[in-house]
Amino acid sequence: MAEYQMTHSGAELDEAVGYVLDNYKDVTPVTATANDVVFGKIIVTPEGPVMGTYQGVVPPASWRKTAEGDPAVVSDGMAGWPLHGLSAEISFTQSGSGDPSPTNVRPIGGRDGVEVTQNGSTAVSVEFPETPGTVYGGVMDFRTGVLTVTHRYRTLNGSETWTTWSGSAHSVRVNASDMMGQETGDPSDSWMAADGAACDSLPVVAANAGAPCLRFYKPTQRIYVYWAESIDPSITSAATWRAWLGDHPINVVYPLAEPVTYQLAPQEMPLLAAGTNSFAADTGGVTVTYYSAPEP
Repeated sequence: MAEYQMTHSGAELDEAVGYVLDNYKDVTPVTATANDVVFGKIIVTPEGPVMGTYQGVVPPASWRKTAEGDPAVVSDGMAGWPLHGLSAEISFTQSGSGDPSPTNVRPIGGRDGVEVTQNGSTAVSVEFPETPGTVYGGVMDFRTGVLTVTHRYRTLNGSETWTTWSGSAHSVRVNASDMMGQETGDPSDSWMAADGAACDSLPVVAANAGAPCLRFYKPTQRIYVYWAESIDPSITSAATWRAWLGDHPINVVYPLAEPVTYQLAPQEMPLLAAGTNSFAADTGGVTVTYYSAPEP
């Protein structure tokens, strides 16, 4: 196996030399010109890094790259070297098909854990503890062990303070003070899109559908039900809507204004295999930070 040459200049050269001298105590540069450093012992070979004595030593930050996707694919990483970082999105699911309605309830599912596979085999797996329990949206950072919960699952059963809008049961609304608010001044961003929220019994729409639907209004953090009076003849006011909900509760999921973090146990980072590595999660997309050595 031949020695591996890294080409650097200026501050990058200083960082590389300083990094090696700090971490590889028995390694000294055999040459150190203005543009390159060739180390006296092999650090990285075309087949992968030298482990053993050097295990646990992290390459320079300038060698890091990121891959994202579902799956995230790495084809230029350092074989045999652990990932620098690995995280997975956590997304809710919704079973069934067609528009949700009181007669076509489409249950919303969450996640009790997350597993990431590498080339089809389990690389890392975490089960969520009793708190927070089932997660309906978020990110799991395996390296740090931090679970960030970004969405709330909420049951609306008529115990809430609903009010009418426009003086009839045409539209009813309830406050959701923990819901994500509007982040821009663009009026088109006022209503939440269906890909960020869900309801099991009504379609979530960003624009009034002219039929029973549920809408999330970000500027005032409220949930609206449009055309409520068309759902059942008994619904004629906010009070009768609440009574109907008492017998027909609906469930919603929406993003939180302030995500909540939980510290779980950090996980050991998987090693990159030779060739292409494909990382996939059973909960959503994956982000991988890995090391890719410069060309010799």
